[in-house]
Amino acid sequence: MADNNLILIIKTLSKKELKEFSLFVRSPFYNTNGNVIKLSELLLNKGKYPEDLKIDNRKLHKVIYKNKPYKEENMKTLIHLLTRLAEKYLSYTEFINSPGEEKIKLMKAYNTRSIEKLYKKLEINFGEELSRMKTLDLNILYRKMSYEKAKIDYYSTRAIEKELHQAEIKLSEITIAIFFVEMFRQFNMFWRLDYIDYEIEREYVI
Repeated sequence: MADNNLILIIKTLSKKELKEFSLFVRSPFYNTNGNVIKLSELLLNKGKYPEDLKIDNRKLHKVIYKNKPYKEENMKTLIHLLTRLAEKYLSYTEFINSPGEEKIKLMKAYNTRSIEKLYKKLEINFGEELSRMKTLDLNILYRKMSYEKAKIDYYSTRAIEKELHQAEIKLSEITIAIFFVEMFRQFNMFWRLDYIDYEIEREYVI
């Protein structure tokens, strides 16, 4: 189990994150399997692991299942379930650390549920927030692109042509901006390779 994906993830977690992940696993919204919680307690309470970590599945099984006969499939299932939760936790932390992504998802949720008033309020407020971000940072440009795509989804399902057309034009402008930023980045990379006289046996297609 030393090279198990679960252990690889746990090794990257800080003490604060270990506590958060423990609460995440205990939340009935994400997990209702008591044995998965027991496994998490056995692993997470150890904190940071050394590189030569090795865990005996039989010992874990004995603690979790008491005197029941050892079944390898039981441990594989628990490890699989806890690994999925670890992946969800990583995705969740990335999501909540990107407020713009949360707002875009919320726009889509309001659209799906036809909550018109809340959608329009969020569209206006978030749009104003994005318009103040004058930058060529690709992350922000992609966020603006997602915002315009969310608007297009909303207006196209309601056949609101004027706003739909405006969103499509804005999306085209952002797409062009992303293209030029990416092109400059690629040009700069090849220039640097040439500058340091880097030789590589590969043909590039541009």
